[in-house]
Amino acid sequence: MTKCLETSMPEPSALRVSRAERRRKQREVPSSGELRRVVLEDGLLAMSRAMALPTLQAMMEEDANRQCGVQKGKHKPTRTGYRNGYERGSVVVAGRHIEIQRPRVVGLQGGELPIESYQAARNPEFLSRAALTACVRGVSQRKHRGVLEALAPLGDVDGISMSKSAVGRRFVAAADQKLRDLLARRLDQRFLAVWMDCIQESDYAVVCAVGLTEAGDKTVLGVRQGTTEDTVLCREFLEDLVVRGFSAADGVVFVIDGGKGLSRALHEVFGNDVLVQRCRIHKKRNIMDKLTLTGDERDAIERRIDDLWQYPNARVGLAHLELLARNLVAVGQTAAAGSLREGAKEMFTCTRLGVPSELWVSLSNTNVIESGFSQVATVYSRVKRWRSGGMMLRWVSIGVMEAERSFSKVGTTALLDTLGFLLAATAAKQHSVVLAAKKAA
Repeated sequence: MTKCLETSMPEPSALRVSRAERRRKQREVPSSGELRRVVLEDGLLAMSRAMALPTLQAMMEEDANRQCGVQKGKHKPTRTGYRNGYERGSVVVAGRHIEIQRPRVVGLQGGELPIESYQAARNPEFLSRAALTACVRGVSQRKHRGVLEALAPLGDVDGISMSKSAVGRRFVAAADQKLRDLLARRLDQRFLAVWMDCIQESDYAVVCAVGLTEAGDKTVLGVRQGTTEDTVLCREFLEDLVVRGFSAADGVVFVIDGGKGLSRALHEVFGNDVLVQRCRIHKKRNIMDKLTLTGDERDAIERRIDDLWQYPNARVGLAHLELLARNLVAVGQTAAAGSLREGAKEMFTCTRLGVPSELWVSLSNTNVIESGFSQVATVYSRVKRWRSGGMMLRWVSIGVMEAERSFSKVGTTALLDTLGFLLAATAAKQHSVVLAAKKAA
């Protein structure tokens, strides 16, 4: 009988560790030898994780002491509560939930008082940021857990990683917050130029704008989702920019591709005298696509198109453009000639304004926003099916805001001052003409 009882007794090592012992271990700062082992096995990142929990435990104890007093059993006259033991909780470390023992403080009038350091360590934004960063960098939601555990080991600490569905929820929450921040940006400062374009995927379209400030910085102004790049979508988008403070009263040049809806919307919102510069790269591409010529003849046409944009005088450039169009008609390239003539005046807007040639490389095409869209394509390359327009808008907003971080400055202070003066002078001249017309009427 005694032997049976001895056999059934668990070994000391298998006995359950008490809560007090777990709290003691969590508060215990690792020794130098233990930290050395962690560094050698898992690297410096794991060492920072090993130091994080004891530091947090100390912070929580300080918060509890501040509310209840330091010495146990001795009342603090200014205390706001009293201790009520410990309770199991969890905090976010390296994108995972880590279990800890947290102190409990009950208020003098009843109700539990919050522990500030504990609440901060539980911030759900930490999980959302981790999910957003991983997804933007191309990690699929299904593989998020494995990548996180491989890149951010916790050493001897056990952590609970997010499931695929949890990663998806956190990603959506973080992306929606980014979108709200973008759409709430105030646009009261002066912009010298605005690049606008639309990106289409499946049955959804998103129009986007990037503005050039007087300091030469590029900033994303906003995004708006629709079904096609039509006038209604573009007009609503521009009206939203105006509501948030955007103004073209001091002169702004809008750089766009050949989209009819965007062009009409600009004239409807900002008037017939709005300054529109058509993208020369898109124009050349459209012309070359319509050419049926091959070999040296095609190369010669391409060189002549490149030469058109280099004329410093708009009238001379338009004259040579018309001459090239007639030559194309003469050799049977009617479609290419029609594409060349379409929107011809808007191809030379910067030239007509006298914009310094050093700025043409930035203001004569939509490369700025195209580079942003290429970042967008990289971000959502793993998306297999677009479930809604909101999903499309979410991914595009993340992509353009990621691209914004790498935008370079445009021009020099002297060049930008010159551009600002030319735009303001043009706007003032247009305003005086309108006033004169109203008085005459």
